Amino acid sequence: MVEALEVAAVIVGCREIEELYESLCAHSRRSVRSGWASVLDEHGKVVAQSGIPSTDAEQPDHVVSMPLPSARASLVLGRTCSPFAADERHTAAALARIADSLSSRIREQRRLRSVLCHPSNSFSDASLFVD
Repeated sequence: MVEALEVAAVIVGCREIEELYESLCAHSRRSVRSGWASVLDEHGKVVAQSGIPSTDAEQPDHVVSMPLPSARASLVLGRTCSPFAADERHTAAALARIADSLSSRIREQRRLRSVLCHPSNSFSDASLFVD
């Protein structure tokens, strides 16, 4: 549990989506003791990854997929040694919910920053309003 809180503290500090997903993969992998972790977009394309997915045919209970619905993506974790326990699945789900919420906020900040910085706007420094 403490390790999951440490991961949450790390990912909350991310300011860019790419950084968030890389951090989510690296730290959630450690937190749930998986062999690899990936964030896949809605088309199954790898957006971020930590570790190398096994080429062996893994059993379904050796892979966990958690949705990142607002990002239209998924956090996928896997390992070959043993199935994921219920508490590990819950930890992965909680970290995915936190990351999804953060990615939504980061995207909204980007959108606001681009609106505020648009030449048709009279604001010269959007960081005064969004940061």
